[in-house]
Amino acid sequence: MPKTVPREVHGHCDASFRGVEEAFRKQLDTGFDVGAAVAAFVDGEAVVDLWAGHRDAARERAWERDTLACMMSTGKAMGCLCVLRLVDRGEVGLDEPVATYWPEFAQAGKAAITVRQVLAHTSGLVFLDALQPGSMFDYAALRAAAESQGPEWAPGTQPAYHTFTIGILNRELVHRVTGQAIADYWREHFAEPLGADYQLALNEEEQARCAETICDADDPFAALAGDPEQIIGRAWKSQPPGGLAALMNTREGRSWGVPNVGFGNPRGLAKIYGVLAAGGAQGDLRLLSEALLAEATAEAWHAEDAVLGVPVRHGLGFLLSGGALRFTDTPDAFGGLGAGGYVGVGVPSRRLGFACVGNRMAHALDEGPLSKAMMSAVMTCL
Repeated sequence: MPKTVPREVHGHCDASFRGVEEAFRKQLDTGFDVGAAVAAFVDGEAVVDLWAGHRDAARERAWERDTLACMMSTGKAMGCLCVLRLVDRGEVGLDEPVATYWPEFAQAGKAAITVRQVLAHTSGLVFLDALQPGSMFDYAALRAAAESQGPEWAPGTQPAYHTFTIGILNRELVHRVTGQAIADYWREHFAEPLGADYQLALNEEEQARCAETICDADDPFAALAGDPEQIIGRAWKSQPPGGLAALMNTREGRSWGVPNVGFGNPRGLAKIYGVLAAGGAQGDLRLLSEALLAEATAEAWHAEDAVLGVPVRHGLGFLLSGGALRFTDTPDAFGGLGAGGYVGVGVPSRRLGFACVGNRMAHALDEGPLSKAMMSAVMTCL
């Protein structure tokens, strides 16, 4: 990997957030990141919006203001947000069995699994063993495997990150209730009304703006996902030839529409979290009621996660700061974390929405050095 440093930083910081720009430049000076962006909103206003570097490993195309990137598992929380909206509208019940809306799901001991257990990652359904390698983009196969698979643990008894299944469960729930693809539902009810450049599947125009994601041969998550003897690898056994790169860097992967991943820029994701952190509404647009938002971001469990193997705090659809994942030192912080160090975070006590992405995946299984440095700088400036 060339070590040419992208030194020119674009965008803006409010005067009181100049420390974020300094930290951003310092991180770029390490030479690791090829292209990167960071954004923060406070009280609905963009106080940080910075980008730098290149969209591609060859460093031939500059990272622009409207460049998108695969932000990995940050999409999981956004898929859950779609289901939570249906709960808010009375179309789905948190404590109703998933099979109420998706009858075929009741097979193999899953009849009593509730929507709440899915959102809290306690349903026990973390593996889809019927899938064959290379079948990931065959949604009919994914759905059938989710219907036929039994839970690994008794539902409600074991917290375990639904690293692959959560996107399928959310997609099918939304489709069964609304008749829409979840990516279309997201676009209609969240992205477009907010003007947030973050999607669960990219159209042709958005594909043209999407950066290449660089996954080094020694990336730790890619190694786990590619090894079927590992828990993560068993969960991701259906990934296509080429592994994660085929998900992140192909048209098929970017239009997959299963919200295990999301695509956008930090400005779009930070705006969404900023609205949530400020109570769930922007003007006349309400994303979630205050009561449901409070329930979704309250601690559902704090325990060792059976898939991640570390202590985690979790709400309904959102990771919570604490345990091995500390977005900030403020216990009310909630968000989503993507492999490679991509994050979206809301901090209600600071009315803050934050997001960060680099297009070279960090060699880390947590927030990674770029996002940690940027979040620390933002919190220091507040």
